[in-house]
Amino acid sequence: MNAAILGYYYGIAGTVAYAAYYLSFFTGAVIIDQVRFRHGFSSIQSFLTA
Repeated sequence: MNAAILGYYYGIAGTVAYAAYYLSFFTGAVIIDQVRFRHGFSSIQSFLTA
């Protein structure tokens, strides 16, 4: 429903922006996964502390 409303008010740019917002969750998960498992940190807090 939100994508449809944004598409109505802002056109294709609103729909693309809404999709990009949810895509950011997946890209954030990939970055966190790489920091934790590829670089050997047990948590994001230990990475930030180091």
